[in-house]
Amino acid sequence: MPGETLPTAADQPTYTERDLYLSPETAERLKAYADGHNTNKNYRSQRGIFERWCDDMGRVARPCTTATYIEYVASVIAREASRNTIAAQMSAIRTWMPDDKKPVPRSPAACSTTTARTGASGTG
Repeated sequence: MPGETLPTAADQPTYTERDLYLSPETAERLKAYADGHNTNKNYRSQRGIFERWCDDMGRVARPCTTATYIEYVASVIAREASRNTIAAQMSAIRTWMPDDKKPVPRSPAACSTTTARTGASGTG
């Protein structure tokens, strides 16, 4: 703004090694967490729920169409699931699909449905 002094290097924080690197304990904890066991178990469960829903609705689960994907997400929203649950289910389903057949909601209606409840763009 007019009349304000420009920031200089002296105005910046001074970082130490602690600010730049993880502790060995944190690195080990993250490595153990990253093994994916819980994520894989959760994804298997979410995919099973999606498969059963598709069977009940007379839809193809894998590879699913974008319409099936959005209808399922809408059904999860209707059950008033939490944002985290919705996001986990969306991710579990999308990552389960072949790369060239992932559901990609591009229509404004599809994107607004997922964005309204999850805060996600609906494209990722």
